Amino acid sequence: MKGISEKTLIKIKDLKASVKLNNGDMLTTVTNANMELQRGRSYAIVGKSGSGKTSLISIIGLLNREYEGEYLYDGISISALKDRDLSILRANNIGFVFQQYNLIPSLLFGKLNAAVSIRLKRVFQST
Repeated sequence: MKGISEKTLIKIKDLKASVKLNNGDMLTTVTNANMELQRGRSYAIVGKSGSGKTSLISIIGLLNREYEGEYLYDGISISALKDRDLSILRANNIGFVFQQYNLIPSLLFGKLNAAVSIRLKRVFQST
């Protein structure tokens, strides 16, 4: 794809996101974000509480499609993908490490949680 390095995995250009508050007002959560994330590199998104980190991560992680601007994942425009294709892309390529771990409480051992996650992924892929 033109303008994207072979090493660029994620390219975000002029990204803006807002949410509607309970009182009807709109709150801008991300303003004019621009970045290129390279394959094989690690990144951290840091900032003050309320600065839009979670909003940006949910967009990068393909969980939130409510934004304006351009988002390319490996040269593919995310806005052009159907929900099923987006889900498959996320399931096969995106991983999260949650601050609270989000493990299934009834499974006492981390290996069991990982095994359940892998099985669920296989079930999802076979549908």
